Amino acid sequence: MFVNPVRNTKCVHAFERSAIEEFIERSDMTIPLYNTEPDEDNQNQRPRRARGPVYVRAVECPVCSAVITRADLRRDPVLERR
Repeated sequence: MFVNPVRNTKCVHAFERSAIEEFIERSDMTIPLYNTEPDEDNQNQRPRRARGPVYVRAVECPVCSAVITRADLRRDPVLERR
């Protein structure tokens, strides 16, 4: 049973927050951090590389292999209610 469920924004899979955050923290994989900024007409967000080499820990989703970081985790209110 999930106590604090989170959903990965890169795929549809859900995890217990403490378990997936520990999995990410222990990972040797790092990926570059990207910021977003609005384009000229403020309509779309486009990726912009952060100044200097900034890397964050990441893991492959244990189910589908999508690369995820802590920033990709969102609270899952539907699973909380269940």
